[in-house]
Amino acid sequence: MDFAKFKQKAQDFTKKVIDTSATKLQESGMVIKDPQGVQDMVDASKNHINDQGKEYPRRSVVIFAEAGSEFYKEALYVLPVVYTKAWTQNVRLKMCSLGAEDLQSYSITSFPTMIVFEDTKEIKRLEGADNIKKIVKSMNLDINACIDSL
Repeated sequence: MDFAKFKQKAQDFTKKVIDTSATKLQESGMVIKDPQGVQDMVDASKNHINDQGKEYPRRSVVIFAEAGSEFYKEALYVLPVVYTKAWTQNVRLKMCSLGAEDLQSYSITSFPTMIVFEDTKEIKRLEGADNIKKIVKSMNLDINACIDSL
């Protein structure tokens, strides 16, 4: 048995699955499709004050990436899991594939970039595919603690 051919077929199949998943997921509600969607994520990070006056912090995480890039496809593939984990902890998380011209107010200088907003302010910024992949893969059951450790 030729293991090199087997390995290549497995790699080809994996790439096809990732491409197909990315195509379907980019149409989902987990992906921001217009500049207003980014602003909606910032607005959703506004802290909540309950009836007793206690303030609860809210966070929104936006991962900006170039549509069609390998990082974008791979991130979309794992996005449903991370999205659900974030949702269970009252953290909103979405991908954004808008071009730099639509994102000037966020000072995006390179792709990919991950920005964490809290109380409508940017509190963390992480740039580079490798850095973002490390964080996404290391996000344990407590996403807020993971964000705090950045």
